[in-house]
Amino acid sequence: MTGRTDSLLQRNTHVRGMKSRPLVVTLMASTVLAGAFSVAGTAMAQQPAAAVSASQPTAFALAAQPLQAALDAFVRQTGWQLGYASGLAQNRTSRAVSGTFTPAQALETLLGGTGLSVRMTGPTTASLVVASAAAPTGTTVLAPVAVYDSTLRRGGVAETVISQQDLDRKNPSDVRGVFAGEPGIRVGSSLPMSQKVYVNGVEETNLAVTIDGSRQNNKVFHHNGTTVIDPSFLKAVRVDAGVAPADAGPGALAGAIAYETKDARDLLPGDGIGGQVKSTFNSNGSSLVSNATAYGRSGPFEALGSINYGKGSEFKGGDGRKVPGTETDVLSGLGKIAVETEQGHRFQISHERVRDDAARPFRANVGAISGRPAWEPKVRDYSIQRQNTVFSYADSKPSDLWNPKLVFAYGRTDVETDIFTRPVGSSTVPGSYPGEGSTDSLNGKIENKFTFGIGTLTAGADFYKDKGSYEDRTFSVSERSRNMGLYAQARLEPIDILRVSFGMRGDQQHFVGTTGQTWDNSGVSHNISAEVDVVPKYLTAKAGYSHAWAGIPLAENFIMNTAWRYGSGPKPVKSDNLTAGLEARYQALRSKAACSRPRSTMRGRPNSRPPAAILPMTLNPRALKSVRATPGTMAMCGPNMPIST
Repeated sequence: MTGRTDSLLQRNTHVRGMKSRPLVVTLMASTVLAGAFSVAGTAMAQQPAAAVSASQPTAFALAAQPLQAALDAFVRQTGWQLGYASGLAQNRTSRAVSGTFTPAQALETLLGGTGLSVRMTGPTTASLVVASAAAPTGTTVLAPVAVYDSTLRRGGVAETVISQQDLDRKNPSDVRGVFAGEPGIRVGSSLPMSQKVYVNGVEETNLAVTIDGSRQNNKVFHHNGTTVIDPSFLKAVRVDAGVAPADAGPGALAGAIAYETKDARDLLPGDGIGGQVKSTFNSNGSSLVSNATAYGRSGPFEALGSINYGKGSEFKGGDGRKVPGTETDVLSGLGKIAVETEQGHRFQISHERVRDDAARPFRANVGAISGRPAWEPKVRDYSIQRQNTVFSYADSKPSDLWNPKLVFAYGRTDVETDIFTRPVGSSTVPGSYPGEGSTDSLNGKIENKFTFGIGTLTAGADFYKDKGSYEDRTFSVSERSRNMGLYAQARLEPIDILRVSFGMRGDQQHFVGTTGQTWDNSGVSHNISAEVDVVPKYLTAKAGYSHAWAGIPLAENFIMNTAWRYGSGPKPVKSDNLTAGLEARYQALRSKAACSRPRSTMRGRPNSRPPAAILPMTLNPRALKSVRATPGTMAMCGPNMPIST
């Protein structure tokens, strides 16, 4: 290094002894295992590791603490060498660094507000100086940039994180574009309003889906999308395929999907105001989609507002003919207000809404199918609206034992479309009337993340109060459920090459059927997974197992009717997931190979309500005379089936 330094920190090649700290968690015996790992970890000698490249993304979980301790922790994790005058670290406190950053970004974030800056003196060496210190001749000093990485990345054998950088590169116009190129994740339909995400072949209605921490209860109609979202609002997306952690939320039968939207601080590094305007024109269909975004920050306050509007005609297929039901008519918006105190207390409220209202194929997610009656129209009007309001609290300067998160949210989805009936007598014109399905969810959680020598332990409680209803001129019907859950999830790294995660949650559910009958059930979910660096930096082996209990799921709104009979009662849904795989890396290249085996159990009795995944039609099951199913097809016959869905 150039210049005199009074102290030089190097990576320690041993682990310092740790004082035991009592951690009391009301759920799970897994905390005992965490303690056992902690004791074992302190007795193990850590082998020196090569320094992490300045541009290599790395997961950091450094609490706000005295600067000297924070720098020690940074050096231990990265293997970097830092030179600085010993007095610079005295009486200064670091900022918390939580998420995935390059080491250079993490160090800049850690030093935020300390009055110190970084000078790179080599690929993995740097010196710390007072920010106002004059730079040597010929040196270019860059202005500090605040980096607010997504908190979605937590690490897991089946975790896929699509970062802001990934989204910028993909520039998606719909959900299919968001997940493009991600192995094991597929999106059906070419129309945004009917797109559904499939993870390892399992539809997202069997996953725990959240937006900014808010649970989504969007299972309205099998012919439209489940979670319609504007990708221009997204900051990051996390997918836990198959094996989901306990803190992913209730109902994670086959995994979890978490969407996170942008904040003003993602667009502004400091105080000020800004804005963006963007328009996209597609000559095929003459569709114009325009977006306007404004944001500002002033001291502890920040705000963001964004609106997106698209309008256009039907596009033409390869044969030159217009494709019915493909016009563009979408309106979406996002608003956020936040305040963050000097002590790190951050309060935020956001509201996000999307609406799609246009003629779509009769079965919007399928298009035209053969064998349908001549009177059935090719298209019909669909109106789908989804909204999500979230209040959250977090501490941006957490300590080892205090890193809380509070979420209180409400989400709602409404779908309206025409229901067609058979023509009467000699007429060839079908009758029709509007049918409307609605789902909503009032939900929340409170949790705390404890950080100790070899990892973290997240423990908390959550709840939801869901309702699904259907209404038309002939009847109205609904189902309701509420759930309370307790959970804990440990994420440990006992040695450099091994990462272990395990957790458990318990849920108590109260379910109310269409008949007004009620059922109370409870169950336990658990998971365990591990990653081993077979060849450090180049080859990692992964494996995991989970058992999930999801209670009794609400039925899809458009199949509900008043004729249902539950017999001795519907049974809770359970699933078991097993996954294993390898991940190979070489410089910028990355390759994954994995296999998974999901298995779910849904039990009922004759004449009970049919599961939506098995019988996705608006009909009275008691009117059925026979059902014949073969791979890829299903035929039904009954004495009176006048409704076409």
